[in-house]
Amino acid sequence: MKKIFLYLLITAIFSLEIYSQTNEKSNLELGVYLMPDKICLNPKFSSVGYVASIGILDFGISAFYPLNENKDVAALLEVGNAFYSIYESKETSSDFNTIDISPQIYLKGFTIGFDFGFFYSLKKNSSLLSQYDYKRHLQYPYLLNLKFGGIIPVYKIGTGTLNVLVKATTSLSNIGYNYYIGNYLLLLSSEKIQIISASVGLNYMFTSF
Repeated sequence: MKKIFLYLLITAIFSLEIYSQTNEKSNLELGVYLMPDKICLNPKFSSVGYVASIGILDFGISAFYPLNENKDVAALLEVGNAFYSIYESKETSSDFNTIDISPQIYLKGFTIGFDFGFFYSLKKNSSLLSQYDYKRHLQYPYLLNLKFGGIIPVYKIGTGTLNVLVKATTSLSNIGYNYYIGNYLLLLSSEKIQIISASVGLNYMFTSF
């Protein structure tokens, strides 16, 4: 799934570049983002530490629509792939991916909004579960985050602008999962897992549409 989404992202970059060069300019800006550096924390186990998922990309596409002439207030929509890795105890951690839909408001360089994330991959690393041939079932198929951050323009290139992105999220919903051997319940996730994350990356917005 992640490779397919990455191929679509690369196709979108070339399509946007060609389209932006052959059409009159409008208010709508479309672009892509990459977030190569991310830190995840489960506050219930903050004493265990955080997971720095460096080198595992969050990526996707962005749509930016100014709501005034100065472009300091705008509607922002991001759709992309997100990776999380968290500790649940000293012996247990979880890695998972979501497809995120993120409506946000942009105000003078700052952003705030929500992430609606839909799980498509989950891996649990546990010394307890390693001895069993088990199946995983998510209790909840989605993750809802409060999302805030900033967009810092750094350089104008050709038909667009290169920006530095800073993002932070805190989950409003919980993550839970059950583990089965055949039809028998092996482990019920009794802990309600919360995630706090922070990441830094880049986006390129095509401004000629």
